[in-house]
Amino acid sequence: NETIRNQIPNQRNSILVKYGSIYFKAWVGSKGIFREKIEEECIQRYVRDAVHAGSTSLFNAVRSVLQIFFENKRHPGVDEMLYRICSPILWRGVKAPNDSVRRQATILLFDNFPLRDPAFNNEMMDLTLQKQFDTFEELLGDSHPALRVAAIEGVSKVLSVYWELLPAETIRCFISKLVVDLVNDVSSSTVRAAVFEGIQFILDNHNSHSILKPLLPMLAPLINDRNEKVRAAFGALLVRIKSIRNLHFYDVVPVNDLLCRLVLDRDSPLACKELVSLFLNSYFPQNVGGSSQVARCLALVRKNPEAAMVFYANVVDHVSVGSVCKLAALLLRCSLNFVSRRLKQPQESEENDDDDDDDDDEDEEEGFSVVGQVVVLEVIGNLLKSVHVKVMGDARYSECKSFLREQLNVESLEALLLAYSEDRPYDQEALSSIWRIIGYLGDLSEGVLLERLVENLMKMNENSNRKLLESMVDCMVQWDQLPSLVSKLAKFLDQWRKKKFCSDAAGSKAKKAKKSEVALNPVVVLGTIEYIVQLPSVKGLNTLLQPIVEVLESCIGPILEFDADEAEAAYKANSFGFIRLVEVYAKVLVMAECAHVNDETSLLAEKAAKRLKKMDDLRDLQPSEFFTPPKSLSSLFAWLARLMLDFRKELEANEQTTHGKKRRRGKNADEDQLSPQKELLSRWRNLFSLVSLLAAECVAFALERTHWLQNGPAADFVDSYVDTLCDTLRDMEFFERTVFYQAGQLTHLLENARIKATKSTKAQAASLVPSLEHWISTLQQALESAHEKNQDKSNDLWPAISASFGDQCTVESPAAEQTVA
Repeated sequence: NETIRNQIPNQRNSILVKYGSIYFKAWVGSKGIFREKIEEECIQRYVRDAVHAGSTSLFNAVRSVLQIFFENKRHPGVDEMLYRICSPILWRGVKAPNDSVRRQATILLFDNFPLRDPAFNNEMMDLTLQKQFDTFEELLGDSHPALRVAAIEGVSKVLSVYWELLPAETIRCFISKLVVDLVNDVSSSTVRAAVFEGIQFILDNHNSHSILKPLLPMLAPLINDRNEKVRAAFGALLVRIKSIRNLHFYDVVPVNDLLCRLVLDRDSPLACKELVSLFLNSYFPQNVGGSSQVARCLALVRKNPEAAMVFYANVVDHVSVGSVCKLAALLLRCSLNFVSRRLKQPQESEENDDDDDDDDDEDEEEGFSVVGQVVVLEVIGNLLKSVHVKVMGDARYSECKSFLREQLNVESLEALLLAYSEDRPYDQEALSSIWRIIGYLGDLSEGVLLERLVENLMKMNENSNRKLLESMVDCMVQWDQLPSLVSKLAKFLDQWRKKKFCSDAAGSKAKKAKKSEVALNPVVVLGTIEYIVQLPSVKGLNTLLQPIVEVLESCIGPILEFDADEAEAAYKANSFGFIRLVEVYAKVLVMAECAHVNDETSLLAEKAAKRLKKMDDLRDLQPSEFFTPPKSLSSLFAWLARLMLDFRKELEANEQTTHGKKRRRGKNADEDQLSPQKELLSRWRNLFSLVSLLAAECVAFALERTHWLQNGPAADFVDSYVDTLCDTLRDMEFFERTVFYQAGQLTHLLENARIKATKSTKAQAASLVPSLEHWISTLQQALESAHEKNQDKSNDLWPAISASFGDQCTVESPAAEQTVA
């Protein structure tokens, strides 16, 4: 016995069950004093140990040993023995002040139910059972959530197994407690989820269906519970209800509400999985033909397009990869039928307007709109995305790959591209979905379609759909054509620079350039670059971006020497392209450095694998140690700040001149004449804010360094950033709210870093504190001076900004007291 007891905490569950079987056989085969000894020194001792176990794992281990006695209560003598040796321990345990003891005693009490002596008469038996029912009701209202969860599980199992034997009043009391009170427990989401799991146990007893049927619709609002686990448990309950003949899940929660919830839970995998399982047989049945599956899919698209996209994006978790590929092929064929009817419709309407067959086709076309056709293409893309990794990378799915190669052939895809190549409504959305489909097919569709992709890329302009551009770039990534695309983009940028940033109306249809390099719109080039630098899965992105960074620097270099008049002239020549160039340049500078950090931090795994003895070597490889704020960003920020003040001076001067003329007529014309300057200043402020935020992010990341160099590149960057903001605050003749706000935000950021460094015990933090105090003091003086000059315009911002100054005093006061002491 002692040997077994010592092994219980560390044994696996299968061995513990065998230990319990040994004890049970020993008890059954013993008599007299030997049986009493087994009961007192073994079984009762285990019950006491389980109730007072110090950890959940130990409790579960001891419970596994005792489980065979609870499961064999019908064996002669077991029921009486358990009542005799367990009652004193369990009744004291459920009243104990310790939450853990009460919980463990509660679980064992439910395991022992009904806890009774078969020799009792009817009156004594009723009193014993009623005592247990009253205790169960008290436990359901216990103050500790974990104990309420245990009570919910126990009561649900009791109702499921002993429904016919329980008094009607007791059943009504328990059901009311679960469905009315505990399901709305605002203090614990675990309790609410446990109620739904408990109702599933209760539904296993068919006698409960008639009572629960009118009560279940009361739970409908909880499908929108804020906790994902609760929604997932409710979804599992609906799946269970669906399998019961006389109950219908749509009577509990309306289908439309469930579909809306499915859309909202697209990023919640637990809840989404249950809802997809709920609708699986309705919208993707497996025991029907392909035409029925397509019909169900189209019905869902008509009913709720967004729910259709989410449903088919997650259906692969419940069906085979082959079924998903088959449905994608069938839907593509359906899309080709839509396209063919769409192309034939104008001719049919001219030749024969009264034909009955044509009327049928038109009715079907009206029933399924162009938006619906685009959604079908999006559904195909979602289906292929869900199986893309398996089909393209796993040899076990080679048959599926061959099937897709045959069904989703280049001719079909070209037909779709051709059908949606016009400038009709939703054509660009359809093209985006088609290129997305082509991208997920990988090398199955590269050949001829690469030329068409480049051709479509050349036709894009600043008004084109951004989603379409991203889909086409994703195709290039799938085809490993990204290096070629990047080199072409760099050439286009260089040509644009040589033309002094003048556009040749590249996106217009009126002019067709002979060479593709001339036809590409500069704004499209910049948008493509902006999307490429944000791609998370591209390896070696830092090396890939180097040509683009070099060309962008050659483009921006001359611009940084522009004064206000030259910048305004460049803006008027190509307003959107000029602003986008500066935006993309700032983003590329930061993202290229982040790509460098990403490449370097891959060494962490290699270093960790070598099991370095010195932990300092690992600290040196933290991401922040590799990050160096781009120096060019500080130069760009200083130029933007200087020109913003110049634009503001020019605007104020023009407004004063206009108001001084006192014209009775033409006031609206004067305002219209000034509106381009106001628009320029507004866009310039937005550009200033963007670059300032990027610089602040660089500062925040650089301050995470373990080893700080006071004269290093990171410190120089912060110096330049702080100096630019302070100089701008001092030089502004007219109050600029954007500058004041950005300076306050930087002060708050630096103050938080100073507090963290002051509290840190690392020696490296001490070298950072003096620099932080210098920067904070400089910013504080500039902000206070600007506030004094413009109190009426800055009073609303001042309380939030000046709060960080008070924090500094609060942190410094203990150090000052220690110095005096």
